[in-house]
Parts: sequence; structure tokens; C-alpha cells
Amino acid sequence: QTSSGGGLERTAGSSSKQHQLPMFLTKTYHMIEKSDPDIATWSENGDNFVVKNVEKFASSILPQYFKHANFSSFARQLNFYGFIY
Repeated sequence: QTSSGGGLERTAGSSSKQHQLPMFLTKTYHMIEKSDPDIATWSENGDNFVVKNVEKFASSILPQYFKHANFSSFARQLNFYGFIY
């Protein structure tokens, strides 16, 4: 789910088949949840996330979840799902 601010809500881990999220959103949720807060973290109110270090995020976090280390590709996917940055 996305909030009006374009962030990923923390309730994204729901296992209900009826409300199953696309794999990209599930992976993004887990990336932010498990990331070093100096690289990427949830906002203070938890309704969106902030990538603080794009280089480290692209080189060390993205390849753990996707077949690439291209932040621009990741950002395009976010745009597809209505995220704003």
C-alpha cells in the first residue's frame, strides 16, 4: 500500500492473499526495514522512507533484493507505483 505522501506503509507485511502486494513493494518494504539507518530509513511517522546514501544503497542494498544495482531503475519502479521523491 502507498500513502498519500508516496511512502510505503509499515503494514505492508500482510499475508492475506486478497491484499497481496506486488513483489517489488514487498522487497522494497524489507529493504528499508533491514537497512542500516545511515543508508535508508523510515520517516519519523513511518509512512514513507528516505534513502540517505544513494551510492551505498545502490551498491550494497539493491543487489541483495534485485538483479541490478541501478538506483535510477529502482526510482522508475517507485514512480510506477505512485511514489514521490
